[in-house]
Amino acid sequence: MSVVSGLLHGDLRQGFTHAQARRLAGPVPTYVAVAVAEVVLAVVAGAGLVVVRRHLLPSDSRGGMATRSEAANALGIRQLRSARSVIRPDCYGTGSQGPP
Repeated sequence: MSVVSGLLHGDLRQGFTHAQARRLAGPVPTYVAVAVAEVVLAVVAGAGLVVVRRHLLPSDSRGGMATRSEAANALGIRQLRSARSVIRPDCYGTGSQGPP
């Protein structure tokens, strides 16, 4: 615990024996390494939160929905085009001005 206290108070050699203290890096490389480690930790934690938010929360709006490529592979383009008024009645329903 005295090593961490020394790091926080600027005395990097606190808590080490004299032989160990001579083998330590200087303050600049030590604090740069600590800063890099904290940035990496923050990026990994942020990426983990994004993955959890997108895929594991119950409010995921994509749950149970196929992507365009999955639907095309499962049904085929001809079947999808013939059922387009049922799939998207707002675009392809009777009397709509949607895409052809």
